[in-house]
Order: sequence, then structure tokens, then C-alpha cells
Amino acid sequence: MVAAAQTAGASANPQIYGAPFPAEYLGKDEQLVLSLRPKLISYISLTALIATILSLVFYATAVLIVTGLFNSAVSGTATLSSVSGALGYLFLFWFIAWVAAIVGAAAWGNILPGGIRALMAVAAALLVPYIFFDVFFSSLPSVYTVSQLSSAFWLSYAVTALVVVAFALLIPILIAYLTWRHTFYGMTNRRAIKVSGIIGRFARDATYEKIQGVTLAQGVWGRMMGFGSVVFATASTSGGSFGLKAERQGLGILWWGVPNPVDVRARANEVSEEAQKRLKVAEFQQMASVFRAQGVAPPTGPMAPPGPGPSAPAMGMGGAASASTSGQRFCTQCGTPNPPLANFCSGCARPLG
Repeated sequence: MVAAAQTAGASANPQIYGAPFPAEYLGKDEQLVLSLRPKLISYISLTALIATILSLVFYATAVLIVTGLFNSAVSGTATLSSVSGALGYLFLFWFIAWVAAIVGAAAWGNILPGGIRALMAVAAALLVPYIFFDVFFSSLPSVYTVSQLSSAFWLSYAVTALVVVAFALLIPILIAYLTWRHTFYGMTNRRAIKVSGIIGRFARDATYEKIQGVTLAQGVWGRMMGFGSVVFATASTSGGSFGLKAERQGLGILWWGVPNPVDVRARANEVSEEAQKRLKVAEFQQMASVFRAQGVAPPTGPMAPPGPGPSAPAMGMGGAASASTSGQRFCTQCGTPNPPLANFCSGCARPLG
């Protein structure tokens, strides 16, 4: 009876944003209500983009300072104060560029676990200076001119820039694209589902009776690009701090990069509330059937729906079943909730007693 109540009222034409939800992850008699995929741009880290651009700009500035120092030394216009000032800026810009490259490689927490991001950051920290000086000294002849020295610096910069872009952008963007292609979100008449995984497939779901709230989190990048995160919390947690780690701990489901997040959250709340209401009505109908099977007249006063699962009614004095009061009166025949002052059921038109 509960399954029938869950199926009733589900949309025959689900709302679809992007690709349809894979049918193999739907149960028997389970109807899809909402299907969507995340926005691809949501997997691009704004921090990584900014850090990579800063790294390339500051590396280029450091190379310009070095070549300018050598040119001034050859022309005889260099002074001690100008050289010391230029060297100070050189080391500052080099350090900023090096740190920015590390930050860019580590700023992909939405798609990469912490261990992999740490390895990428360490690799960028070690490889960037090594490659720069290795290319520089290997391309510089034993006897060189100022122009050859400048060419060696710019060649080192070009190779280093490729390494920075590879670790901070190209490799993570490739992983982000593969992650996006294999990620699906869906809502049925019974549960909210998330399917993800590039090599292995992982399906996480939360039935509506376990969902405590549907929250929305949207940062600056999300507001600019029109996406956000919708969180189905099944435990006491905050949507703004909810992440992949909390999801793996079973605290809920995270829909990352949802397009039209405000509309999707409103629709998710609507579907969840409708499903929970159908569950309460179905549970009350089961309770009423238990009364009738035992030959006990169902109570006619205001009642609240029972807790999870049907149970035998508790008997009080005179054979009347005890019931807790609520703001609604549930029909003992069809289980429809009615206003507290109603005399007739709005579902079956029978007297409420």
C-alpha cells in the first residue's frame, strides 16, 4: 500500500535538464520526476584559473627583470642600488609565481581528493624550479652573448609555463570533463539519487522520509555562471559547509554544479514534501486497516499519523484506542488529512464523526 501511495501522483513527464537519468539505476515501479546534469563550467576552479594566470604573469615579469639586469650591466648603466632593487623584485616575483603555481595545482577540491591534490601541489613545487633552471643551463652555450642569455631565459619560461598550465589546468580540466560526463542527478517518487564515477560507478540515494532539509549553496563563481549546489541533508549538517567528505560519511547527498539552482531546489522541496505527505497518509491507512482487522472501531477524533511502520494499536479503557492529538483530523476510511473543524472527509465525503 505504501509503494502504491508513493507511485501515485508522480509526474509522467519528468523535468529534464541536460541528459536523461540512466534507467538502470531506477527500481521497479519507480517513476522519474526530475533529471539533470551539472554544468560543465561548475567543475572549473576559479581559484586555479586566477592562480595560474598570476603564476605565468609573475614568471614573465621575473624573466624581464633578469634580462633587463644583464642588458644594463653590458651597457654600463647599472648601479649598485638599481641592481640590488631589481634583485629584490626578482626574488619576490619568483616566489609569488612559484606559490601561485602550487595553489593552482591544489585548488581542485570539487573533483579531486585531498591526497591527489597534495601530490599535484608537491609535484608542481619541485618540478617548476627544476625544469626552469635545467632548461636554462642546458640551452645556454659555454660562451654566450646577452641575446643568447635572454633567449635561454625565455625558453626556460616557455617550458615552465607549459608545466604550470599542465598541472594547474590541463590535467584537472580533463578529469573534470570525465567527471561531468559520468555524473547524473535524479529525483523519483521515492528518493533523491546521485550517480557518479569515471572508472567505477557510485550511486548514492536518500529516501524522502530520511531527508531533513534541502538547502542551496551558491558562491561568487556560481552566481556569475548560473549554478549552485543543492544539498539533501539526512543528518544535522549545514548546507554551506557540506562537501564530498560529509557525503561519503552518509550525512546526505550533494548535487554539485546544478543549473538553475533556485528553481531546482524549489522543485526538490515540492517533490520531497509531496512524497512525505503520501507516506503519512499511507501509514495512517495501514493503521486504520489494523483497527478494522481486530474488530475495533477506529477513533473519530483528531489523530496524528503513526511513526515508521505499522504497529498494533494501544488499547485503553473501554476498548478505545489511544491517539495523540494534532492539528489535523485523518479520515479512518481513506486516510485523508482534513482541517480540525471539518465534519466530512475531503477525500471520500464520509462523516468524520
